[in-house]
Amino acid sequence: MPLYPLECDNEACADRQEALLLLRQYEAGELPVCKTCGGPTHRIYVAHHSQAQHFDPIVYHESPDGRFRFPGRTDSQVPAGFERKEIRTFREYESFRRKVNHSENNKIEQANEAEHAFLHWQEHFNRRDLRSAMDRMSPAQRALAQLAIERNNARPRTFDAGFFVEAMEYDAGNREAWNDGDRRGRARK
Repeated sequence: MPLYPLECDNEACADRQEALLLLRQYEAGELPVCKTCGGPTHRIYVAHHSQAQHFDPIVYHESPDGRFRFPGRTDSQVPAGFERKEIRTFREYESFRRKVNHSENNKIEQANEAEHAFLHWQEHFNRRDLRSAMDRMSPAQRALAQLAIERNNARPRTFDAGFFVEAMEYDAGNREAWNDGDRRGRARK
């Protein structure tokens, strides 16, 4: 019976485990459930350790209420009420990045609700004045004012926290020459 590496399908869990399965079990899709959350699992392909890329883990501290702190060093002391966590794979990083962006986007959205309500109120009065002034405008001026209103309405009102870890996103292929310490500011040949 071969030993298969498995990963939980639940992104919140994403626990990894190994299971001994008969080939016919694997081919029939009879994979065991996750030992942590009881959710379904799928087979993953893990690089042989001698060929895998090794890097120091990204360390962060998380509180039970979902706040994050990023220590300056991996061996920094964990503040009271926080738990030390490590990101060791790119998949863990992607999951963490989505989690932080979701959390930060929620904070931004809550902070902007009052501002949006005020802007909507302000827009209502400004447009009322503009519409009354449009009655006295020439057809070309009226068309320009209507176009301005339509463009303002079509303007996207989305935002993104844009959280990322530079070490995981940039490499020599997408880094500016001045930002590449190995080249001392020289452009790539």
